Amino acid sequence: MKISDNSNISIPEFDLGNLLKRMDNDYETVRKIISIFTDDVRKRIDVIRDAILRHDFSLIASEAHTIKGSAATIGAESLRVSAEELERLAVKGCGSDVTSACQILYRNYIQLIKVIEELYQDNL
Repeated sequence: MKISDNSNISIPEFDLGNLLKRMDNDYETVRKIISIFTDDVRKRIDVIRDAILRHDFSLIASEAHTIKGSAATIGAESLRVSAEELERLAVKGCGSDVTSACQILYRNYIQLIKVIEELYQDNL
């Protein structure tokens, strides 16, 4: 089974404008949402990494599904796509591919953090 590494595909990292619009341009609320989201995703990635060591594909799929939904809600599209791929592979029980997909998810998470930090400097 081959995993999809979306690193060569241009996917927006984060749609701040849409999130602000949905929050009536309430910057403080958006800051809180982003903070809760990034903390939650980091914890879930740690759970996924531990689950990979135990070959607990059900837990991996569940955590990836939650990340996918949260990322979609705030507009973190590349993170959503990589979480969706991880979930798909975990459901199929593709061990080494799951490990690679987790690495891609983590890389996209780190990239998202960098984008958010830049946005904070510019807008928030």
